[in-house]
Amino acid sequence: MGAGDKPEPRAGNAPGRRDEGWIEALLDERLSAAGRREMARQVADHDRSRTPAGFDPAAVRRRLRFHGELPEKLRGVLQAWVPELMAHAARQGLRLREPFPDIAVYSAPAYVAKMGAAIPAQLRLPASSYTHEPRGRLYTVSLVLPERSADADTLVTALRALATRLLGDIYLREDVLTQEAYREELRPPEAATAAPEEMLRLLAALPKLPPALERALALHGKAIGLDARRAPQAVRKAFFEGLRKELESRRLTPERAALVESAYGAHVQALRADPARALAATIAQVEALDGQLHFLPPDEAPQYRLLREKNPEHFLRSAQLRLDFLVELLAALLEDVSTLEAPQAPVSPLLEERIASQMEELRAQKLVRPYLIEDARLGEELRARRDAFPLEVHALLSRMPPAADPRRAFDALSRRLRSNIYQRLYTMLLLLQAWVKARERQQDDPFRAGERYRQLTALLANFRLRKPLLEALRLQAALVLECVEAARSSKEAARRLPVEPFARAWSLFVAPALVAGYLGEAGAGRLPGFSAPRYLDAFDAGLRRQIGASPGPADLAYLLRRFQHHAGAEALPALAGLLRAPSRTFRFVARQALLQPGRSEQGAEARLDQLDGWAQLVWQALQASRRNAITVGAGAALPTPGRETGRG
Repeated sequence: MGAGDKPEPRAGNAPGRRDEGWIEALLDERLSAAGRREMARQVADHDRSRTPAGFDPAAVRRRLRFHGELPEKLRGVLQAWVPELMAHAARQGLRLREPFPDIAVYSAPAYVAKMGAAIPAQLRLPASSYTHEPRGRLYTVSLVLPERSADADTLVTALRALATRLLGDIYLREDVLTQEAYREELRPPEAATAAPEEMLRLLAALPKLPPALERALALHGKAIGLDARRAPQAVRKAFFEGLRKELESRRLTPERAALVESAYGAHVQALRADPARALAATIAQVEALDGQLHFLPPDEAPQYRLLREKNPEHFLRSAQLRLDFLVELLAALLEDVSTLEAPQAPVSPLLEERIASQMEELRAQKLVRPYLIEDARLGEELRARRDAFPLEVHALLSRMPPAADPRRAFDALSRRLRSNIYQRLYTMLLLLQAWVKARERQQDDPFRAGERYRQLTALLANFRLRKPLLEALRLQAALVLECVEAARSSKEAARRLPVEPFARAWSLFVAPALVAGYLGEAGAGRLPGFSAPRYLDAFDAGLRRQIGASPGPADLAYLLRRFQHHAGAEALPALAGLLRAPSRTFRFVARQALLQPGRSEQGAEARLDQLDGWAQLVWQALQASRRNAITVGAGAALPTPGRETGRG
């Protein structure tokens, strides 16, 4: 094309035509899984290289003060590296509040002259400490360097010592432990509260109602022409259904609201009067519902049985986590159905992605066996696994106590594995996938007239029936666990998460993690010969040497390192979020790592495996919470910070 020539119109964009096909193609490319991954990678690369908004490296540099005879090269390196290290931390979500702490760097003689006392012989330099002026919330960090302070090892250790004080001690004290979640840990538990909807759901499922509600039921029965003694279930259903509708339409009178609150309060008081009895009764309810739905995975029956015998409270907590998962998954599934039932509503690409992620989550947790789904099209490998299913059942039976009738036990376990609620949920998700594809092909009516839709509606009716029972049992379990905790000694109840060991563990972990990430950034070339993997391997080896039968900060620090291993580049931002809004899974796992002794007869290796398993649990729960937060439709809402929508 010569100079001055006009470019030829592209096909589809000729003058006078309006063809927007290229827009749709661009959107398809951007919304595809590969497109989203590429965009996420580009955003992550940009985030790693940019200076965080509002962060001023010069403000950090101005806080640096040097005392004594220190090499100019060392001063220059610290003036460059310390602000960059803090910027690197801020990009990971770890940022100190203003005003930034003063940093005083001393040579050993200058520090001795300032303090008027010799440095203890057992103290290895570089070393750091900090002081705090509470009224102005001002901190001063002191870093003492050895006489030979220009070699690479000294520089790395000095950075680590500073990071320990700045992003370990001070960050926790100012930005984490001030959060509401940690203030709750430091005070006795208050009276249990719940939303009105939760109160109604719980009261409606109680086998025996408080006296005030029994009297209200009798009056309601007379009002609708029924005798509460002759038709108790019909009167109860009508009574609570009326309350629910009044609450939803905001027509619940103050008198009836007070009745519900007082009945809920009476139920809580009854639980607190005898928490051991309440715990046993709730576990019995869990086992009864599990006998119908098998929501406690049959594969893990020996572990659940052992936990039930040795620690009933932890058994109930484990069951509650499974109930959390089921209720959240059912809520998302019912919302997906509501979206698809609106024939005129467009199907969002996020809907299909969420269904796929839920199926992936069920497979990842090994809660389903896709090869047992009826009429499923299977590849050669899955057909082989289906044919080998009897052998799999025999292997599971060998881990369980001997049965009086082996054949009957084999048949019962086979039924549980084939028809547990997770298998039915997976079948429902497969049917929803087929419905989405039918909607995309504009074949909604033929799908609704077919056998798969009839199967879907049958499953849906069962889930709608079961969901209130699962929700009520989940609420009851949470309430009983709160009452059990409140009944413990005041010291135990006030500090469910031991803050001091937790703070030491975080400081032990975060400093080497940040220093390795900062010095090992690709292309930075800050310290030739430095290897971040080798540095962290040496740190891990040191932690492993400290871990034995007695728990302590090193156990939790190692768990955080394993979390970093599983989460990769997302680890520090994820941990920053968990610190500020700790999930129940994170709190439980942190407490176990700090307080639960390892089993000495199993040795240190078993403890390390246990800590690694807990780290995987936290990461999987966080991933599940993120996936389930992808919501579609008018009723979409983000999960409450600090509460997982997934499982623990």
